[in-house]
Amino acid sequence: MSLAPFARATVAPPKDGAKILVSLEVEEGEGEAVVHLRTQGEVEEYRSFVLHTPPRLVLDLPGVKRGETVKRLEVGSPVLRAVRFGDYPDKLRVVLDLPQGGPVYRVEKARDGLRIYIASRAKRTLADPLIEDFGFRQMEGVSRVFIKAKGALKYRVKKGTKEVAVELPNYTFPRRFLRPLDTREFNSPVIWVRPSNVRGGAKVVVELREAVPFEVKKEDGLLAMDFARIGPYAAEEKPKPVKRVIRKTRKVEARGGVVERLIEGKKVYTGKRITLDLKDADLANVFRLFADVSGMNILVTDDVKGRITLTLVDVPWDQALDIILETNNLGMEKVGNVIRISTLARLQKEKEAKAKTKKAKETLEPLVTELIPVSYSKASELAPKVKDLLSPRGSVTVDERTNTLIVKDVAAKVEQAKQLVAKLDTKTPQVLIDAKIVEASTDFERELGIAWGGRLNSSWEGDESRISGDVGGTMKESGKSDYVVNLPASVGVGSGGALNLFVGNLPARFFEIKLSAMEEKGLGKVISSPRVTTLDHKEAYIEQGVKIPYLKLTEEGTVSTEFIDATLKLTVTPHVTADGHIRLEIECSKETPDWSRQVMGQPTVKKSKAKTEVMAKNGEVVVLGGIYEYTKTGGTHGVPGLKDIPLLGWFFKNKTKSEGKKELMIFITPRIVTPRELAAKP
Repeated sequence: MSLAPFARATVAPPKDGAKILVSLEVEEGEGEAVVHLRTQGEVEEYRSFVLHTPPRLVLDLPGVKRGETVKRLEVGSPVLRAVRFGDYPDKLRVVLDLPQGGPVYRVEKARDGLRIYIASRAKRTLADPLIEDFGFRQMEGVSRVFIKAKGALKYRVKKGTKEVAVELPNYTFPRRFLRPLDTREFNSPVIWVRPSNVRGGAKVVVELREAVPFEVKKEDGLLAMDFARIGPYAAEEKPKPVKRVIRKTRKVEARGGVVERLIEGKKVYTGKRITLDLKDADLANVFRLFADVSGMNILVTDDVKGRITLTLVDVPWDQALDIILETNNLGMEKVGNVIRISTLARLQKEKEAKAKTKKAKETLEPLVTELIPVSYSKASELAPKVKDLLSPRGSVTVDERTNTLIVKDVAAKVEQAKQLVAKLDTKTPQVLIDAKIVEASTDFERELGIAWGGRLNSSWEGDESRISGDVGGTMKESGKSDYVVNLPASVGVGSGGALNLFVGNLPARFFEIKLSAMEEKGLGKVISSPRVTTLDHKEAYIEQGVKIPYLKLTEEGTVSTEFIDATLKLTVTPHVTADGHIRLEIECSKETPDWSRQVMGQPTVKKSKAKTEVMAKNGEVVVLGGIYEYTKTGGTHGVPGLKDIPLLGWFFKNKTKSEGKKELMIFITPRIVTPRELAAKP
């Protein structure tokens, strides 16, 4: 749609002969406007950014001055309210007051100044379809710049000496593509690819190292510019990523003055959003612009030099500053409302110098002595950790009687030692080990759902049960069994006794009721119920049994009485995990006298031992089984003499025979003792 002239203002030239603003022209159309700033010759440099409260577009023109007649021009357009000027010694500031809703804009250089195109977002959205993909690719024999979009993709090509420009009428680059592509690291005639949105469409400028043949291809919504890789560019190379001017944000922090640089990671930006369109701008002037926007005091050291070209749309000013610092290998120190910008090398040297000064100061600083009491840990165990924090002049000693650390060092190091001890000296969890030693028949095992063998995940009383073992098994392939565990003993009937320890977990629900029912039915009895409380990672020891006396002949020829232990020993070491589970290191041994084998009237001792680790929930029952005892008795009773008559003797005698099988089972229930339970104890 054509634009009609709306207003024009002419300014008087200044007397100092500097480049001046000749006139201001505003043309208005439906949903759009064009502001033409006419100057004496081309504007070599400008900076633009957007402020949101209230919405304004600001342009700084270094080296340009205006006359004394025009200060503000009221427009009243739906997309532009007014144009006003601000005079500075080194620049002219142009402020375009925009309505709410933030119209889109574009700034173009002209031979006689600048043109600012402003359009409503609705008009731009409806008029210009977006480009879907854009990039650079190294291919066999060519370097390709490609553009993908829907529609007919009409284009115009303008060829220069070392650049090729392609214009796409009625198309628009999305914000994510408005970043120059740096291709200088490739073995390619293409060194830069610069996309932009211009009046009436989109534009791509391809900068070349030297003029080379190229071809433009278009098919199925894809426009490709292929530049021939001939001469020195024909050699193959390893694939490399295309660099965009804007890189990922990164941050490094140091105490005191914070030295910030962009490193891989996530950073939250809270600054006011701005839009920058810079071309070959001096870095010092760019940082002055950030001082105006941020309200911060910015100091730039004299070794910061260079120029920058970039386009940033609607980004926080602190993110834009980070991007510029990263691009130019710069860093900053922030103290209060003052930002000091310098090269990374200089900041690093200053940081090292400060560290040396601090270290030298510590050598002169007087030493202080602090007594740090330790409540829950051993002071001797914390001393090595504290020693690692101290300076070379520092020392730490332990008073065992009061469980206290005596720390001597500079005040700052002593404070660090106190903080470390406060974090490490915490209450150690306590675990109650509740053990029940049960002598049971195999019928009781079946009632509990236990037969030692196999591996099965099952459900008992609504809780998940896991019992595992390693030997033989009688489970059918169907997997249907009434047992949680199925591990048959490896001893035969009448073998006497055996220890085949297997470990598993049982749900604690109704466990006590099951034991009571066992005793009432005569299926077994609880031999012992020892309980012991121990600290996390500390061993708990339970032992029960008898001492068997025997006579021993000494070297002097005398006889002395000594004892052999025949006991059941149980050692448990708990480890409380972060999620409330308890890992148990269990060691169990059984020593039983064998009266069927005697030496000089003294029985031999059978000993079996097992060691394992299991994981249990808080309050879950861990069961150890496989300790079997077999009994076999028999005899003949009758009338002497008559009982020995063949055949008829059976009328005068009787014969008895009995066999028994019992299993010793150990049930361990670990429980984490809560602070409330500790407080309730007398």
